Amino acid sequence: MKSEIIDNQTTPVFIELRAGFWPRLLSIIVDELIVFLPLMFLSAGLYALSGGWLQGPGFPDCAFSSQINTPAPTRVLECRYSFLGLETRHVQLTISQSQMLDRAGRPINGINTDWVGSVAILAYLIAMQWRTGATIGDRIFGIRVVDLANPSGRGVPAPKIIVRYLAMSMGFAPTLAVLVGKFVIDGVAAPVSPSSPFSTDMAIAGLLGAIWWLVIVVQIVRKRDPIYDKIAGTAALLTYR
Repeated sequence: MKSEIIDNQTTPVFIELRAGFWPRLLSIIVDELIVFLPLMFLSAGLYALSGGWLQGPGFPDCAFSSQINTPAPTRVLECRYSFLGLETRHVQLTISQSQMLDRAGRPINGINTDWVGSVAILAYLIAMQWRTGATIGDRIFGIRVVDLANPSGRGVPAPKIIVRYLAMSMGFAPTLAVLVGKFVIDGVAAPVSPSSPFSTDMAIAGLLGAIWWLVIVVQIVRKRDPIYDKIAGTAALLTYR
């Protein structure tokens, strides 16, 4: 197996092959735990302090509810989300709509803070790989992201890292396009039926996204540069000190 040594400014690093599926997956899990565990505690605190107006992610506990808080009576699923016993969200769901509830079960127009986690994990990944070429999870599992134009550099230029993650997210583009189209045409609160064109479009968009991620997984399993690395001019390498 061929390998080479490149200068990492302070310590020589042996580079050998592209990182495979399992090291990448385990690295992602570690990084998400590092970012999301503190956010889950924060979410639980904000939910309690706001009386349920600020709602975030958690693990669901759902049951069909006899209390109906929708304009037209229908069978609804009531879900309470929690983390380590701390409640983070309370919602009622129908097949076409969802309704936030406060801690007492009253309907509210609350604020969903799920987006904070997405922004936080993306900022963490970009910052770590820009500065050092590796997140904490990457370091644990011997992965380093390099700029192919300058593989001996300590980190990866910020524009390339941003392009890398934008390209990685292209699988979500069809779903985002359908959601934006619905919002522009019907408004976000318009009801949806399973047989509506919107539901069909969402199913097609989901299928296209699944194909995109399947192609990426196959490339990673084969230890080839996935599409997003080719677009960005980067590579995720296994390193041995």
